[in-house]
Amino acid sequence: MPLALSPSTRTLGQVCFSPSDDTILVSGEEANVCQLTTSDGAFHSVLAIESIGDDEGNYTKSYYTADSRSTLGPTTRNKIRIVPTKN
Repeated sequence: MPLALSPSTRTLGQVCFSPSDDTILVSGEEANVCQLTTSDGAFHSVLAIESIGDDEGNYTKSYYTADSRSTLGPTTRNKIRIVPTKN
């Protein structure tokens, strides 16, 4: 039995635990990145990531920085986006 279940209306492709294990960074379809709490799977926040304009077949991969204050992603050939997280 899972500890929590958090449904999504969009396709998800990756999860990443924060260094403190308090939140999970969930990413998927184009610029769709949110945080969930690990204690109960509750929605924590949506990260304001600008779309790179390719909704079809493009999946965002995002990662926490070591201090959990920022995330990296999505990237293009000439840009890396660093976005603040909401703790």
